[in-house]
Amino acid sequence: MVVRDTMDVRMQARGVMTEEIQLVGFRGIQPHETEQVLFGQLKERGGEIPHTLGTQTYLVTLSDGLIAARRVSAFGELPPGMVPFTLHSAEHLVFRFEERQIPAFWQHFKDEARREAYNLDFEQPRFEVFTDDLQPRGMTEIYVPVRKREVRVVARGEMLLAGIRIPAAYRDGAAFLDWVQGEGAARLERITGRIGADGWIRLFTPAGASGTEEEGWLCAQVEREGDAPEAEAVHAIPAQSYAVTEHRGPAAAADFTYALLREWVAAHEYERLGRIQQLEMYETIDFEGGLVRACVYEPITA
Repeated sequence: MVVRDTMDVRMQARGVMTEEIQLVGFRGIQPHETEQVLFGQLKERGGEIPHTLGTQTYLVTLSDGLIAARRVSAFGELPPGMVPFTLHSAEHLVFRFEERQIPAFWQHFKDEARREAYNLDFEQPRFEVFTDDLQPRGMTEIYVPVRKREVRVVARGEMLLAGIRIPAAYRDGAAFLDWVQGEGAARLERITGRIGADGWIRLFTPAGASGTEEEGWLCAQVEREGDAPEAEAVHAIPAQSYAVTEHRGPAAAADFTYALLREWVAAHEYERLGRIQQLEMYETIDFEGGLVRACVYEPITA
């Protein structure tokens, strides 16, 4: 396995869709009022906040300051000196890592290229939630909004994909990238007659009625089956319509992209065709950071 030690891999990232959250607390303008000052005010006067939902503390980072607050079911009459704030429902990436890495985290994402690689929207509020399961154990989670996701419907013609079977132990996340970097890419390069020599396609063939399990394949497109003597199999993909969206960020978070894509398919009254292959078409892979940029294709009726 490839050993990496960067901020990208010191933190775990997962996708979530947060609901609307109403908060009441204290606001400070950095650096004049620090995080510790706001926490002290909230600890001293948090009992004055009406309609609270639990005792968890939220720390919201804005472009011009901080808010330390408690969650409420309704704003009601605000205690003197406190402010209301609403975190709107949105898609977020949640980064989990050791608290001591917080300065490194913010330094890491000062780089606009790194924000772009994760598709993060740093113009919107980011927030942390302080719970008994995190900070007392030296961990934290930071919620960062993702830029609005576009879904489109496209029709693709027939394709022949020459593939190398991905071992089951290497199907997901960083393990898949380790396999590609260590073995998969080299084997794929030996396939002659490829269309777009630099393009990588991951194919998932569905489980069969006879009990065959879903399989994953690393593929390249070819013009004729005879062009691919080094392939383990050549898959004929029929002309098909797909719902398509882009996944940018950790390979391990791609499952959430699939979940959102399937919600979109259902909400727009398309039928998902589970008997047809799913495709991932990769534009870039950052092996060092464990990051990918890929279009995810979900087969649908049009």
